[in-house]
Amino acid sequence: MDPFSAWGNTPLKTVDPEIHDLIEKEKRRQCRGIELIASENFTSFAVMEALGSTLTNKYSEGMPGNRYHGGNEFIDEIENLCRSRALQAFHLDPAK
Repeated sequence: MDPFSAWGNTPLKTVDPEIHDLIEKEKRRQCRGIELIASENFTSFAVMEALGSTLTNKYSEGMPGNRYHGGNEFIDEIENLCRSRALQAFHLDPAK
């Protein structure tokens, strides 16, 4: 494996064990109780997986189909799907 690929695919535990251990301690702390502050409640694995995905590597300013930078076709699909699901969940008319 070339050095760049090795660097980019090295887990946090190897790159910075001290930060990794602190994150693990915080994870255990959160698992021991429930936070009554909504913004600090426990996040599901699926949400953390999405938030830690390659989507964070992309700058996607603008609206689907009308972005300021190229390479957003999948971001556009995700945004359109989320918009459609939100409209359906709240029984809203997309024309309004």
